[in-house]
Amino acid sequence: MAFEVRFGDVVLRDRYNALPDSHLSEDRELYNIIRRTIKEKLIINPARGRVIKRELIPATYLNKYGNKTFFIWNLTASWRLIYFLAREEDRRLIIIVDWLSHSDYEKLFKF
Repeated sequence: MAFEVRFGDVVLRDRYNALPDSHLSEDRELYNIIRRTIKEKLIINPARGRVIKRELIPATYLNKYGNKTFFIWNLTASWRLIYFLAREEDRRLIIIVDWLSHSDYEKLFKF
């Protein structure tokens, strides 16, 4: 059974969908990197990401999504993708929570 990818909320989904139309080349490149990562890596083996230690998970994620096992995927040296795995009836889901620059990731996770 294949995994289905969803976004944590409609704002994040819309943010992702706006990336390819951005006037910034970095946004368009980021869109392609995220899309390829989902299609070529996450769908095939979503548990390959690194598990985020529970004590490091920001309260904002826990309050919004509950007590999940969150994963981090290094998109590039400077971008991170945050996600968790879920089930809905007979579907296996990858829920994209966020993507962050490395510096924003370090601030959020207090490194």
